[in-house]
Amino acid sequence: MTPALKLDGLRKAFGGLPATNNVSLEVTAGERRLIIGPNGAGKTTLFNLITGDLKPDAGAIRLFGEDVSHLRVHERAHRGLARTYQIITLFPKDSLEHNVVLSLLGLSKARWDAFRPLAIQASLRDEARRVLGMVGLEQRATRPIREVSYGEKRRVEIAMALAQRPDCCSSTSLWPACRARSALQSSS
Repeated sequence: MTPALKLDGLRKAFGGLPATNNVSLEVTAGERRLIIGPNGAGKTTLFNLITGDLKPDAGAIRLFGEDVSHLRVHERAHRGLARTYQIITLFPKDSLEHNVVLSLLGLSKARWDAFRPLAIQASLRDEARRVLGMVGLEQRATRPIREVSYGEKRRVEIAMALAQRPDCCSSTSLWPACRARSALQSSS
């Protein structure tokens, strides 16, 4: 089985000081990994390399077998690569559902139609609720972000990342949102 993410010999140095040095890692679809280390160990640099915020000095980054090492951030996002950040960046007055809808809109053809109200985008709302359900927040979908706990806000950000599901899911049973996203994109 092709790994969902594969890093081979990833290196990045700043002024000759290595931040990552020969990092190799394989993560299969559905698997979770934890990257831990003290401040300055290169964790943020590693994630910035994976997402394309930084270019590696050496090595390769593969997403479902495709070398994405030289792709820009938005090109990686359109292939399903998403991340969350330490600092929460949600719209506090908007609902959980609306925040996820905005994430979904970024991959939808509807993003180019600025005059079409989001309120009539039932397929985006349905998908947002489905993804919120994946993180246990479907029942709170209509609540404003400012009214939920910090932990629930983190789960909304995870839902937003999950909403960017990889296009490379050849088996839609691996990722429940794949079927819905495929239907969503074809109806847009």
